[in-house]
Amino acid sequence: MRPGTALLAIGAAARLTRLVTRDSITDVPRAKLEHWANVRKHGEEYTADDAEHDPHWATQLVNCPWCIGFWITAATVTSAHLWGEKRWWQYVAGVWASSFAVSTAVVHA
Repeated sequence: MRPGTALLAIGAAARLTRLVTRDSITDVPRAKLEHWANVRKHGEEYTADDAEHDPHWATQLVNCPWCIGFWITAATVTSAHLWGEKRWWQYVAGVWASSFAVSTAVVHA
């Protein structure tokens, strides 16, 4: 894998991890997944205390950047290995990596 492709994969994985765990655009799907997981684990009448003190593994996964980041990075690096030299992959990964760099720079400015 070329160094530029590896950098794109790293940036894309960082952006996707933030998208899954923190961005407001994924609040609704994340909340639906959390509700589904809590109903599966605690039943329809679960409380916020149940959800907080004994969360379902899926809830922990989508709220933990370290946890989901591992799986997103594994998928991103695998895709870079398979398709990293393709223009479409470089474009998509470049957009995600640039988005991560810009949002990080704006937040810390």
